[in-house]
Amino acid sequence: MLSVAIEPPRPLQRSLYFCGSRFQTDLLKEQLEDGVRYGFCIVDGSGADFYVVSGNRRELLFTLADPNLPKKHNKGGQSAPRFGRIHDEKRDQYLKKVSEKINATFIDPETHKVIVEALIFAGCGDVKTQLAKCQELDQRVASRVVRCVDIQYDGDAGLSEALERSSDLLSDLEYNAERKVISEFFRVVSNDSGTACFGPQDVFYALEAGAVDTLILWQDLPLRRFTLQPIGGSGGEPIPSRSASEKKQLIVFAESADKVPQLRHHHQSSSSSSTSSSVPGNTVAYEVVDEVPVLDWLVENATAQYGVGSIKLVSDSSAEGHQFAQGFGGLCAMLRYRLEQMPSMADDDDDTDHHDDGSSDEDDFDFDY
Repeated sequence: MLSVAIEPPRPLQRSLYFCGSRFQTDLLKEQLEDGVRYGFCIVDGSGADFYVVSGNRRELLFTLADPNLPKKHNKGGQSAPRFGRIHDEKRDQYLKKVSEKINATFIDPETHKVIVEALIFAGCGDVKTQLAKCQELDQRVASRVVRCVDIQYDGDAGLSEALERSSDLLSDLEYNAERKVISEFFRVVSNDSGTACFGPQDVFYALEAGAVDTLILWQDLPLRRFTLQPIGGSGGEPIPSRSASEKKQLIVFAESADKVPQLRHHHQSSSSSSTSSSVPGNTVAYEVVDEVPVLDWLVENATAQYGVGSIKLVSDSSAEGHQFAQGFGGLCAMLRYRLEQMPSMADDDDDTDHHDDGSSDEDDFDFDY
C-alpha cells in the first residue's frame, strides 16, 4: 500500500469529513487558483461573451450570439411609435436573457455563491449600462458590478481593451503585471539604448558578463540546453592524446535533440616527429551527455551563478505576451549597462569559434535556432 502526504500551498480555511467512493480534492483545487478572480461581460447589440480572468489566465465561460435585435431605423410598413415600441420590447427581452445567463454563469449552483470577486461590464453601446440596472440581474451578482467601461471591439480583443481600461482596479492581477514588464522591455528595445537583448546567443553572453539585471522568460519556452562530450576520432576510436582544451564540453541550445547539429573538429596528431603537423588529423565527434529545459536551468542557476537581479515568467495570453513569445523567442534580458560587442553583431558565420590549432575555446557556446 502506498501512502502519499500532500501539503497544501496555503493553510486550509475549513475542514471536511466525508465518506465516499472518491477522494475529495475540491479544497486543494481551490488553492490552485491564482489569487483573485475577476468576471468580465463583453456585451453589445450583437451578442455577449462572459470571461473569468485570474492571474495570467483568462477563460471564456459562455457566448451568446445573434440576439436578433431590430435595427434602429426601418422604412415603411409601420408607424414610428409602433416601431419604437417593438424595438424596446426586443431590447428588454435581450437584456432579460443576458441577465439570466449571467446569473447562471457567475453563481455556483452548489454553493449558491458568486464565483468572482468583481464583475466588469464592457461594450461599445449603452447596453452595458442598461444591463447593470436590469431588474432580472441577481442581487448577489449586481453587488459585484464595479464598473462599466466603453470599448471599441468585442470578443478577445474587447476583453484585452477592457483589461487595459480597468487596470487601476486590477492592480493585483498577474495579467497586468506581465503586460507592464513586457511593455517596458519593448520600450527599451525601441529606444535602442543597448540595455536590452534577446535570443540565447546574446542573453547567455550577457549572463557571462554579469550584466543582466532582469531576465524575462516565456513560461512555455521550448528551448533546451544540451551538453556535448567529445567521443573519439573519425572511426569512433578514442584519442588518448587529446589536449585539455579538446576535452572541454560544448553547450548547444536547440528545441529538440534532432535539431542539435553534428559538431566535429579536426584533431592534429600529437606525435613528436617534426612531420606530424602536416599529416591530416582525425575528426572528433560529440555525443549528448546531458539535456535540460533552458527555462528550468535558468530559474535554478541565473541568480546564484550569474547574479541576476530578478526573473520574470510571462505567458502569451495577452497581445504583448504573444508578440514577446513569437517575435522575440520568449528569452530576453534587461541589462544593467550597455555591452559594446554582442555576439549577434559579430560577422562570424560559424556556429562554434575554432582556433587555428583546431581546439575549441572552453567558454564558447554553440547556438542552433
